Amino acid sequence: MKTIAILDDDPTLVELYTNILQDEGYNVVTLSLSSTIKELIEKLRQSRAKVLILDIKIPGIDALQIIKELEVGLMAQQLKVLICSGAYQDIANLIQKLEEAKLNLPLVLRKPFDLDVFVEHLERLTQND
Repeated sequence: MKTIAILDDDPTLVELYTNILQDEGYNVVTLSLSSTIKELIEKLRQSRAKVLILDIKIPGIDALQIIKELEVGLMAQQLKVLICSGAYQDIANLIQKLEEAKLNLPLVLRKPFDLDVFVEHLERLTQND
């Protein structure tokens, strides 16, 4: 069973994502908002998740730093990132910073989004595993 990790500060969305993903046959790991970036990366490594669903507007958590750490640790080869966020300007800024750092660009879904599109993106991200 393929594992998907979720890092979002909205408990309602985490529950929604979890229910949808479990219905689609995925194993789901939710990451603690109180973790340090090193702890998050280690939990991702241990979970063997194929995709990280990441909200970029979480107080106290730097999405850019998480993506950089995944790249540096070569986890980006095994773990794909799906950004789900309604913070349009923050998404644009993050993409610009990733491009400047020559890092891989994650797939982005802007909230609100169609749940069928959400599932299709996850199927595409996990299809070769």
